Amino acid sequence: MQCELCGKETNELFLVLIEGTKLRVCKSCAKYGRVLSRVTAEKHVDSNEHKRRVKRSDTPEPVYSFVDDFGKVVEDARLRKGWKQVELAKRLAIKESLLHKIETSDLEPSVDLARRIEKLLSVKILVEVPSDLSPMKSTSSSSSALTLGDLVKVRKRKKQ
Repeated sequence: MQCELCGKETNELFLVLIEGTKLRVCKSCAKYGRVLSRVTAEKHVDSNEHKRRVKRSDTPEPVYSFVDDFGKVVEDARLRKGWKQVELAKRLAIKESLLHKIETSDLEPSVDLARRIEKLLSVKILVEVPSDLSPMKSTSSSSSALTLGDLVKVRKRKKQ
């Protein structure tokens, strides 16, 4: 069985309430919350049975990165077309202030919006990152599944 917080394989898990969320965690991660019960192998198998029924794709979602100075690329392409920011914003159905933040590289647009910008301006601002270089690649040794512990740094609350 695998700890849902740190990803460690263990034979003993505990159902723990951490920050209002019930998680199945190992003994060392249990200290970060209130232990509700001990999880037996049978309960764990039953909960995983539902996960097995859910159809999952074996191909991971692609990870994208923005080209250097993507905002400048967008601004230059817009100016080549002779459009003002307000006009491009209307064509993209976004606020002019959002477009300004994109053009100054203060904000990275969503992949969907970036694709619309690329199509409308005939530019390339997104590149696909090869899966072996992906920053979201799990660091856990036995599993490639991403755990909550990979995403957040847990701090124990001080009792007042």
